[in-house]
Amino acid sequence: MNTNSLLFREPRDWPKQAVPNARDLICDLNLANIFSAMSRGDRFLYDAAGQLLLAKTPATPGDILYRQSILRDALENREAVRSMYRVLSARIVQYHDCYKKSQPAFSSFVTVSARIKDAVELFRILICAAVEINAVIDQQGAPFASEGMRDFIGAFRRFFSDAFIKSATAEVDKLRSTLDDSCVTYSAGLGLGLKGSGYILRGIGGKKTNGRSSGAKSSFALSSIGIQAQAGALRDAGLLKMVYVLNEANAKMLERFEAARRELGFYTGCVNLYEELEQIGVPTVFPTVPEPGQKALDFEGLSDVSLALEHSINPVGNTLHAGGAGLFVITGANQGGKSTFLRSLGCAQLMMQCGMFVAARSFRANCCSGVLTHFCRSEPGKPDRGMLEDELARMDALIALADRDSLVMLNESFSSAHEREACAIAGEVVGALHGRGVRTLYVTHLYDFTAGLAEQKPDGVMFLAAQRNADGTRPYTIAESLPERSSFGMDIYNEVFGE
Repeated sequence: MNTNSLLFREPRDWPKQAVPNARDLICDLNLANIFSAMSRGDRFLYDAAGQLLLAKTPATPGDILYRQSILRDALENREAVRSMYRVLSARIVQYHDCYKKSQPAFSSFVTVSARIKDAVELFRILICAAVEINAVIDQQGAPFASEGMRDFIGAFRRFFSDAFIKSATAEVDKLRSTLDDSCVTYSAGLGLGLKGSGYILRGIGGKKTNGRSSGAKSSFALSSIGIQAQAGALRDAGLLKMVYVLNEANAKMLERFEAARRELGFYTGCVNLYEELEQIGVPTVFPTVPEPGQKALDFEGLSDVSLALEHSINPVGNTLHAGGAGLFVITGANQGGKSTFLRSLGCAQLMMQCGMFVAARSFRANCCSGVLTHFCRSEPGKPDRGMLEDELARMDALIALADRDSLVMLNESFSSAHEREACAIAGEVVGALHGRGVRTLYVTHLYDFTAGLAEQKPDGVMFLAAQRNADGTRPYTIAESLPERSSFGMDIYNEVFGE
């Protein structure tokens, strides 16, 4: 069965391979909250969300626009998309359960007749799935509007037409009845050792008789048990090809149904996430993707999806018009929203490159080859490492993955080292990344490093800072600002312990 992909304009395989830094992204960006909202307890949806958001090969701008149109369609036709996903999930699970039960015990022999019965039952499950999907399509009110969904539905209906379903069901029913009270007609030749070969199934039908048949002279009853056993063996040999045909048909249909389940599952997960954000009051928008080769980073009201989901709040959004900047140095008040700002951008970039909406009023950014994060950790990743050694090892792995089209986000990197040493390391690493043209965002409290960079005034550098109100409270906004020596840690002390 050939149907169009709901992920790619040209049919391609589901992206199974994850980026090498998948664990870091899940940890640093709190992606598990997004996966959970998309899945609503469905493990299959949870895995599908992770596989696409963390796919090693990112979607192209064309793929993104293609998916955006389908997702808009899914949001307009939520119940139809959910119903198709539920049908496929239930039937595929039923298929696998039935398949497991049909497998023989160790060293047991399974007759051809039993194998045909099992294959027929599996075939019926898949045909039932097709009938139920067609029913969902027939009950759909307004037609789907997107090119991808229309092509998908059209290809499905053309293959699983009413005529095909009726004909296929009649044939398997006839085959199934053959094993109970009918006979088969087949031809065969003689092979080596005067054994039968070249069996060809000629027909199915005609009732068995207990006595001599009144029909054609070639029809006769078998009274000897020994002859019956040999005839049964010949009969099974004639039916063996039918087993292969049924198994191949089942395998091909199952493969396509599983692909459709994954693709519909992705859009079902997106609908689930959209409804969660809608209920909380978080604004969403479909991003604008510039032409390949252009660098852009402009957004308004961008908020952290993970934070919104975890606390059921509408977080404060941030606005940035980056122009041609490629290095963003972010300083400012402690607990002022700097890490949240990084996470909001990292999540938005991954969601955009899946063809999803993002949590913002507007968002425009170019595709990147990968999102790379280096956040400070409370403990080293390996027990035999010190904190600085662990940071340097993770940074070495990040640099090995980075290229000119990467998006690198550093959050308090090298904070485990003494300030002078940390400034020296940061200068080398950040300078090298910026020199290679890698878009980099660096949250840091290293004033000597940031102040020295501000004095140099290199091209393509933008200085941002977490804002602070006059009374010491935090508005949790990030704005363009030169670095200050103080991070206003006393505000936090006074809030906790009192002035």
